[in-house]
Amino acid sequence: MATPLKAYYDDTFFDYFIASFREVDPTLDGEKFKRDVYAGAWERLELKERMRRAADVLAAHLPADFALAAPYLIRHTDRWHRTGRRGFGLQLLFLGDFVERYGLHDVETSIRVIEKITTLGSAEFAVRPFLNRYPDRMAEQMERWSNHPDESVRRLSSEGYRPRLPWGLAVPRLKKDPAPVLRVLETLKNDPSETVRRSVANNLNDIGKDHPETVVELLFRWKTQHPETEKIVKHAARTLLKRGHPGALALFGSGSSEYLALTVTRGIDPETAVGGTQAFAFDVRHTGPAEQKIRVEYVIYFLLKNGQHGRKVFFVTEKTLPPGGGTHIKKSHTFRPITTRIYYPGIHRMAVLLNGKEYALGTFELK
Repeated sequence: MATPLKAYYDDTFFDYFIASFREVDPTLDGEKFKRDVYAGAWERLELKERMRRAADVLAAHLPADFALAAPYLIRHTDRWHRTGRRGFGLQLLFLGDFVERYGLHDVETSIRVIEKITTLGSAEFAVRPFLNRYPDRMAEQMERWSNHPDESVRRLSSEGYRPRLPWGLAVPRLKKDPAPVLRVLETLKNDPSETVRRSVANNLNDIGKDHPETVVELLFRWKTQHPETEKIVKHAARTLLKRGHPGALALFGSGSSEYLALTVTRGIDPETAVGGTQAFAFDVRHTGPAEQKIRVEYVIYFLLKNGQHGRKVFFVTEKTLPPGGGTHIKKSHTFRPITTRIYYPGIHRMAVLLNGKEYALGTFELK
């Protein structure tokens, strides 16, 4: 079983952090710091609760005035890099929690600290409350960060600006109007760092969920601009492709199903148990006069706790068929228990997606 993320907040990390922080604040009482962290119901705290506890304990060991506490974090970051320390990026996210919790009233000081500490791990979560409280000031800052020489800071200007950042505080204004975000992404689209470019793609994928036409139009414009940008485009369009958006499918040449025919050669079983497998097969024929690219996926409509069905799309393949050509595809899906999905017994549905057009495979009972 994988180690839960919250378990990474342990003696190994706190001893390392305390030793490094004492290099800029020799008065830090390491033993008391650890006692305060582990006090009370520590074992019952989840990951973000442990981050909050560590942030609060650090605050108790620093000056109460954030403007006086901030230089310690800046010097600590500089010292961390000078001494060649590595690792603990996840655990050091609690420094961002400290800034958003104790520095929200002081945007200018907080900006300086965030710019520093994001180079240790990431400050993508810490920046979210500032985006809500100071939208104009932070829009200006995000554009500045998009031109920063450090790739960690440039990544922050995209990742922290995502309208739907997982685990992040919601920023409703960005969902409604992503124009400020798009200005930053234009700057970063050809960034030399793959990490930054991947963040750009994830950001566009977020925006496409609320503004699909805007993203498709942008991706058509970006697709042939630069070799690195072309790599972004496919990843950025992944949700639109799974939704069968005609513009996204057309972007990759699989927008037409006019001359395509699908024949199921093996249907699904009427029932299966959790842990069991559904196997299916089908033929695709192309009757058109020119070659045609096809995108093949399958869909499962999982029964949810509320009795409704949730749609999940699984990619199978992309290939090009010549005029009169065809292909035979076999596939199976195992209903193996996983931590990210709860199976509910009852009727489920399955289908094949061919260039966005859905072909039913039928229903089955999951037991």
